[in-house]
Amino acid sequence: MATAHEDTASLPVCVVPDGKVGLVVDDGTTLSTLDGSHAQKALGSCDCSVGTKRFYNPARRRIPNDTYTDNQDAFILDSTRGCANLCFCNEARTKCYVGQDANTYVEFSPSCTGGECHVYAVPYTQVFDNIQFNGVKNSATGAAFSSPNPYTVPVSPSSGYIKTGAISCRGCSHIRGTTC
Repeated sequence: MATAHEDTASLPVCVVPDGKVGLVVDDGTTLSTLDGSHAQKALGSCDCSVGTKRFYNPARRRIPNDTYTDNQDAFILDSTRGCANLCFCNEARTKCYVGQDANTYVEFSPSCTGGECHVYAVPYTQVFDNIQFNGVKNSATGAAFSSPNPYTVPVSPSSGYIKTGAISCRGCSHIRGTTC
């Protein structure tokens, strides 16, 4: 894992390889132990001001639940299993999202559609492993995010899923200004 850098100007520009999808993962961010086996291994990474930008293959299928069953998620966060301060931000880091309550489960689905490659946040509102998980909300306004149905709605640039640039288990302040 990378360490935080004092001088971000010394970092080289991090370029995502063609046809791959990038996601900044903050230091100390842990893959869910409930479903970590459903995430693919990163193909590579580069250092960021906090954490690393990891590169992933896009999933073969675009329905998030299919991505999960194919073991092709980029990452999975679960606030009940090692990620109590779960936060993720959009690609521009202008909007961040946290759990609506203490039980939050989010899969991050990598996809390329029409030449656009993104990692999409897929928060679930349902029971897993006898725990009721309840979606996410905007960290600044508290407005609940209404996620598309991950069993029927495919990810795409216009699907309504959040195009995600950074994730953290240490809260939003650590990733809001991340540079790579």
